Amino acid sequence: MPNSPRRRSPASRLRCFVVMRIGDPGTDAIYDRLIEPTVRRIGLVPRRIDRVMHNERIDQRILRELQTCHVVVSDLTFARPSVYWESGFAEGRSAPVVYTCRKDHFKHRVDDEFGNFKVHFDLQTKNIISWTSAKDQRFRRQLERRLRYVLRPVFKQRAIAEEQEGEEQAFAALSMANRRERVVDAIIRDARRLGFRGRREDADIHDARFWTKWFSVAQYAANLAYDQPRSAHTGLVLVVPKLTKSALRTIRDRIYGRPIDDERVKKAREKQLAIFDHAIVVSFAPVSPNLISETLPYFHRSLAKAWLAWLAVTMDWAHPGPRQRRSTWLHVISNVKSERQAREKIKQVLESIGQT
Repeated sequence: MPNSPRRRSPASRLRCFVVMRIGDPGTDAIYDRLIEPTVRRIGLVPRRIDRVMHNERIDQRILRELQTCHVVVSDLTFARPSVYWESGFAEGRSAPVVYTCRKDHFKHRVDDEFGNFKVHFDLQTKNIISWTSAKDQRFRRQLERRLRYVLRPVFKQRAIAEEQEGEEQAFAALSMANRRERVVDAIIRDARRLGFRGRREDADIHDARFWTKWFSVAQYAANLAYDQPRSAHTGLVLVVPKLTKSALRTIRDRIYGRPIDDERVKKAREKQLAIFDHAIVVSFAPVSPNLISETLPYFHRSLAKAWLAWLAVTMDWAHPGPRQRRSTWLHVISNVKSERQAREKIKQVLESIGQT
């Protein structure tokens, strides 16, 4: 894991807001010679209010800096009330605050009538980094280590985000056919690891001639099967560029009127197993839940799922003998930007099926 984020534009890099006594030769020297260079060394953008170009009220600008920064360095030297207030504000929004202070502020001074040369009691328990002068290299090293430590989760999250961005860009560069094929093949592999049986079941030339709408939807498809002691689950995976209203109607006509796999339903009826059909649709474009609800009026949305899911319960009228209920699920994974994203979301669906 890298210790610092990759080089980015100033607008997107992590920002460190420094609050301290401004205008004092000693504290200004600490900032110029130690704090600012250290902050820059680990890849952050240092911000101090008197060094920020703006055209606002200064209190408004300070609030904005505190609300948008990733870490705060708070120097408690001279016990400035504003520094204490700004530090508390930052801690209130859970931003990490690294406290520093001149070394002579840790012991009570008899001549310090107003408490300007000490760390006040409410912050005395903090792990404060002390400094002696602008030449204090021990302070510089400690400050750098502390900043890297408190920003480790932020650096990690930034690295993950950059990795995901790279994956999405590489995925978007593929042809649509390649994207669809990679996703459906990855789903089959992952399903097998979870105990499903799976195979490709793309629409064929017969569909292209006699059911063109289904051919366009099911060019890249898979059939999944999962058996439990009291239930039989059949899955139909469809990977589409965009789940349109026409595609939804086609899927509805395929899964609502008859089982996904007639032979499996027949065997399940003989064993008196509960029958579950699952249509799992992966769409690279966003999908409106309202569109699905309007197009599938006999399906009821399940808000218990972490993805878009609808359920319809029908009686099995296709076979003679005692009627048996068949539960038909439609699971929709939308706005998929990478193969990994599709696999992670589909895994949740498959694990849910395995627990039914």
